Amino acid sequence: MAPRVLGLGLSDHQALARRRAAAGRKTPAGPTARKGAIARSLPAVCKEGTMTGTHFHPAPEPGQLTIQRRNEADRVVLTIRGEIDMASGATLARELYAAERPLLRRLVLDLAALDSIDSTGIHVLLHAQGRAESNGHVLVLTNVPANAQRLFSLTGLDAHLIIRPPRHSASSAVEERDPNRRASGP
Repeated sequence: MAPRVLGLGLSDHQALARRRAAAGRKTPAGPTARKGAIARSLPAVCKEGTMTGTHFHPAPEPGQLTIQRRNEADRVVLTIRGEIDMASGATLARELYAAERPLLRRLVLDLAALDSIDSTGIHVLLHAQGRAESNGHVLVLTNVPANAQRLFSLTGLDAHLIIRPPRHSASSAVEERDPNRRASGP
């Protein structure tokens, strides 16, 4: 099987070089230049991931934890996708530590795309809640899926965390006026 570079086989690279030569353009020399030329010739979205500039970002495996961070004036929003389990708990803990900063008032975890959470994830959330209380900011969970909400309820975690219902819920308007109100969800 031909070696693959960013989703294109070597024969694809050779075809690209031939097309460029036929058009009168030079193909850069050397293996690094070849990768750059191939990367620039790829569409913005590849079968295996996404291109931004000349950087390739592979698509996550199903269930793999991915965390997107959005910094705002006095709050940070972490969008969690995938599974929080023994394999990914340390990653979430690192991201939570990194998000905690001076003058932070609210750390929001958007769990709309959470697939599952186990005892490791519960442990990480409890430690984050403890740090939030010590540091004077609020940890808020939002868009909690039904399976996670049930787990939080069964373990009693919902009594220790602020769980905000989704925005389209009628009780969310009350929550926005009183951010210190502890809601048990929808």
